Amino acid sequence: MSIESTKPFSKENGNGFTLTLEILRKIVELKELEKTETDQISKLYRADNNVITMTEALKQWQDEQAGKISRPAYKELESYLLSLTMENVVDLTLLMYLGRDMDCNMNLAPGKDRFLEFYDRYSDIVCGRSKEELVDVVLEKTPLLMYLRTGYRLLFAPVGTSADTISHNWDEV
Repeated sequence: MSIESTKPFSKENGNGFTLTLEILRKIVELKELEKTETDQISKLYRADNNVITMTEALKQWQDEQAGKISRPAYKELESYLLSLTMENVVDLTLLMYLGRDMDCNMNLAPGKDRFLEFYDRYSDIVCGRSKEELVDVVLEKTPLLMYLRTGYRLLFAPVGTSADTISHNWDEV
Protein backbone atom coordinates (compact mmCIF):
# COMPACT_ATOMS: atom_id res chain seq x y z
CA MET A 1 0.00 0.00 0.00
CA SER A 2 1.43 3.36 -0.92
CA ILE A 3 1.06 6.68 0.78
CA GLU A 4 -0.80 7.80 -2.31
CA SER A 5 -3.39 5.02 -2.23
CA THR A 6 -5.35 5.78 0.92
CA LYS A 7 -6.94 9.02 2.07
CA PRO A 8 -6.05 9.61 5.71
CA PHE A 9 -8.65 10.95 8.08
CA SER A 10 -7.99 14.43 9.35
CA LYS A 11 -9.05 16.70 12.18
CA GLU A 12 -10.86 18.85 9.67
CA ASN A 13 -13.27 16.00 8.93
CA GLY A 14 -13.74 15.24 12.63
CA ASN A 15 -11.65 12.12 12.99
CA GLY A 16 -8.78 13.33 15.16
CA PHE A 17 -5.80 12.49 12.89
CA THR A 18 -4.30 15.67 11.53
CA LEU A 19 -1.85 14.42 8.90
CA THR A 20 -2.99 14.86 5.33
CA LEU A 21 -1.59 13.22 2.21
CA GLU A 22 -0.11 16.57 1.24
CA ILE A 23 1.83 16.79 4.52
CA LEU A 24 3.00 13.17 4.34
CA ARG A 25 4.11 13.50 0.72
CA LYS A 26 6.06 16.68 1.55
CA ILE A 27 7.80 14.97 4.49
CA VAL A 28 8.71 11.97 2.32
CA GLU A 29 10.02 14.26 -0.43
CA LEU A 30 12.14 16.30 1.97
CA LYS A 31 13.43 13.23 3.83
CA GLU A 32 14.50 11.63 0.54
CA LEU A 33 16.47 14.77 -0.32
CA GLU A 34 17.99 14.82 3.17
CA LYS A 35 18.95 11.15 2.89
CA THR A 36 20.69 11.80 -0.44
CA GLU A 37 22.52 14.75 1.11
CA THR A 38 23.60 12.65 4.11
CA ASP A 39 24.82 9.84 1.84
CA GLN A 40 26.85 12.29 -0.25
CA ILE A 41 28.46 13.83 2.84
CA SER A 42 29.27 10.41 4.31
CA LYS A 43 30.99 9.37 1.07
CA LEU A 44 33.40 12.27 1.52
CA TYR A 45 34.57 10.82 4.83
CA ARG A 46 34.74 7.12 3.98
CA ALA A 47 37.87 5.51 2.61
CA ASP A 48 35.85 2.35 1.97
CA ASN A 49 32.64 2.86 -0.03
CA ASN A 50 30.68 0.44 2.14
CA VAL A 51 31.79 1.08 5.72
CA ILE A 52 32.60 4.19 7.71
CA THR A 53 35.07 3.67 10.56
CA MET A 54 34.65 5.21 14.00
CA THR A 55 37.53 7.57 13.24
CA GLU A 56 35.89 8.69 9.99
CA ALA A 57 32.51 9.10 11.66
CA LEU A 58 34.09 11.13 14.47
CA LYS A 59 35.82 13.42 11.95
CA GLN A 60 32.53 13.92 10.11
CA TRP A 61 30.70 14.69 13.37
CA GLN A 62 33.43 17.14 14.44
CA ASP A 63 33.31 18.92 11.08
CA GLU A 64 29.55 19.11 11.30
CA GLN A 65 29.70 20.55 14.83
CA ALA A 66 32.30 23.09 13.68
CA GLY A 67 30.01 24.24 10.86
CA LYS A 68 32.29 22.93 8.12
CA ILE A 69 29.48 20.86 6.62
CA SER A 70 26.47 22.53 5.03
CA ARG A 71 23.19 20.60 5.35
CA PRO A 72 20.55 22.61 3.45
CA ALA A 73 18.26 19.61 2.84
CA TYR A 74 18.33 18.73 6.55
CA LYS A 75 17.59 22.33 7.49
CA GLU A 76 14.68 22.44 5.02
CA LEU A 77 13.18 19.24 6.47
CA GLU A 78 13.65 20.51 10.03
CA SER A 79 12.12 23.88 9.14
CA TYR A 80 9.12 22.22 7.48
CA LEU A 81 8.50 19.95 10.48
CA LEU A 82 8.73 22.92 12.85
CA SER A 83 6.22 24.81 10.69
CA LEU A 84 3.60 22.11 11.26
CA THR A 85 1.09 22.35 14.07
CA MET A 86 1.79 20.60 17.35
CA GLU A 87 -1.03 18.19 16.51
CA ASN A 88 0.61 17.34 13.16
CA VAL A 89 3.95 16.68 14.86
CA VAL A 90 2.33 14.51 17.54
CA ASP A 91 0.51 12.46 14.90
CA LEU A 92 3.69 12.18 12.81
CA THR A 93 5.67 11.00 15.84
CA LEU A 94 3.04 8.39 16.69
CA LEU A 95 2.79 7.22 13.05
CA MET A 96 6.57 6.81 13.06
CA TYR A 97 6.45 4.71 16.25
CA LEU A 98 3.56 2.68 14.87
CA GLY A 99 5.74 1.81 11.88
CA ARG A 100 8.75 1.08 14.04
CA ASP A 101 7.06 -1.02 16.72
CA MET A 102 4.32 -2.56 14.54
CA ASP A 103 2.17 -2.78 17.64
CA CYS A 104 -1.41 -1.98 16.77
CA ASN A 105 -4.67 -3.85 17.01
CA MET A 106 -5.22 -5.11 13.47
CA ASN A 107 -8.71 -6.31 14.47
CA LEU A 108 -9.92 -2.72 14.73
CA ALA A 109 -11.25 -0.78 11.77
CA PRO A 110 -8.48 0.79 9.67
CA GLY A 111 -7.79 4.46 10.16
CA LYS A 112 -9.36 6.30 13.06
CA ASP A 113 -10.12 3.36 15.39
CA ARG A 114 -6.71 1.77 14.93
CA PHE A 115 -4.85 5.07 15.36
CA LEU A 116 -6.77 6.10 18.46
CA GLU A 117 -6.15 2.72 20.10
CA PHE A 118 -2.41 3.09 19.37
CA TYR A 119 -2.52 6.68 20.64
CA ASP A 120 -4.14 5.60 23.91
CA ARG A 121 -1.31 3.14 24.57
CA TYR A 122 1.61 5.24 23.28
CA SER A 123 0.58 8.79 24.22
CA ASP A 124 3.18 8.87 27.02
CA ILE A 125 5.81 9.13 24.25
CA VAL A 126 4.47 12.52 23.19
CA CYS A 127 2.73 13.94 26.26
CA GLY A 128 4.60 16.72 28.00
CA ARG A 129 7.12 17.19 25.20
CA SER A 130 7.54 20.34 23.16
CA LYS A 131 7.16 20.43 19.40
CA GLU A 132 10.91 21.00 19.09
CA GLU A 133 11.65 17.90 21.17
CA LEU A 134 9.32 15.79 19.05
CA VAL A 135 10.84 17.11 15.81
CA ASP A 136 14.27 16.13 17.16
CA VAL A 137 12.94 12.63 17.94
CA VAL A 138 11.63 12.31 14.37
CA LEU A 139 14.81 13.67 12.76
CA GLU A 140 17.12 11.35 14.68
CA LYS A 141 15.53 8.26 13.13
CA THR A 142 17.66 7.17 10.18
CA PRO A 143 14.98 4.77 8.90
CA LEU A 144 12.26 7.45 9.17
CA LEU A 145 10.93 6.78 5.67
CA MET A 146 10.58 3.08 6.36
CA TYR A 147 8.87 3.75 9.70
CA LEU A 148 6.38 6.19 8.16
CA ARG A 149 5.57 3.95 5.21
CA THR A 150 5.16 0.90 7.44
CA GLY A 151 3.06 2.87 9.92
CA TYR A 152 0.83 4.12 7.14
CA ARG A 153 0.41 0.61 5.73
CA LEU A 154 -0.46 -0.74 9.18
CA LEU A 155 -2.90 2.09 9.81
CA PHE A 156 -4.89 1.41 6.65
CA ALA A 157 -4.48 -2.36 6.15
CA PRO A 158 -7.72 -4.35 6.12
CA VAL A 159 -9.08 -5.70 9.40
CA GLY A 160 -7.38 -8.94 10.39
CA THR A 161 -4.23 -8.37 8.35
CA SER A 162 -1.19 -9.78 10.11
CA ALA A 163 1.30 -7.04 10.93
CA ASP A 164 4.03 -9.52 9.92
CA THR A 165 2.83 -9.34 6.30
CA ILE A 166 3.25 -5.57 6.06
CA SER A 167 6.20 -4.72 3.83
CA HIS A 168 9.24 -2.95 5.27
CA ASN A 169 10.82 -2.40 1.88
CA TRP A 170 12.58 0.96 1.76
CA ASP A 171 11.95 1.32 -1.94
CA GLU A 172 8.19 0.77 -1.87
CA VAL A 173 6.29 4.00 -1.65
